[in-house]
Amino acid sequence: MIITEQLYIKNKKKCFIDILAIDLDDRRLVILELKNVLTDDKMIWQPIRYYDFLRRGEDELKKLLVRKIEFNINEVDFNPKIFIIIPDYEPQLLRSLSYFEENIDFKVIKFNLTLNYEIIKEEFKLSSIFGKEDLVVIGEKISKNWNFEEYINEGVDNWKVELAKQLVNYIKNKYQDVDIYFYDKRITVIVNKKILVYIYIKKKIYSSNLEINFRLSSKKPNNIELSLTENILTYKLKDNTLSISFLQLPIKFLDKYL
Repeated sequence: MIITEQLYIKNKKKCFIDILAIDLDDRRLVILELKNVLTDDKMIWQPIRYYDFLRRGEDELKKLLVRKIEFNINEVDFNPKIFIIIPDYEPQLLRSLSYFEENIDFKVIKFNLTLNYEIIKEEFKLSSIFGKEDLVVIGEKISKNWNFEEYINEGVDNWKVELAKQLVNYIKNKYQDVDIYFYDKRITVIVNKKILVYIYIKKKIYSSNLEINFRLSSKKPNNIELSLTENILTYKLKDNTLSISFLQLPIKFLDKYL
């Protein structure tokens, strides 16, 4: 028995239950949550929130039901069943829902219409026997403390690491208030609380070329200067951002633009 569609519920957050009904066999409330897409276990919390709101809103709910039902309000079981009605689902949906079975009555119904409008409905129990395909690989993720030595251990070309060291030392000698941050794939150099340069230490990991990226100030080189600058192998200038790669530090160029 359908009580209402799009039932409005408000606590600190507001929501709308697709359909609120009563199962006339046991006179128990039913929440019908409808989805028209392939569904996985990420949607579990939405109907559970509805369940919680209805349990806490029982007094208000009674005011609605007395206008809708023809039997005594005291016969209504206010512990709702949840029907999730979907065209298809990921197997993880049933596995995850099975952990709620002792406290909440869930039913998953796979429901669709064929081209000739034949109604197809399948009802699924939540508990399942786990097979080999359900095995989960578990491993500890070890966070690394990245530094120059660790890049070498990861297989980064030794000369590229040496170039990165030279560049960091060059910046430390040129500026004050320098902070160096090592990450998995890059080194970020910050000067006076602002990012000065990105050093892409693991780009083309086996190549000896080191690539850096930085924003230009008021001075800006042109393509001719870039192509003729000693030690710069490749470059890319876009707006005020310059990327260059090199096998030797282009000191004169860095003095002028970095």
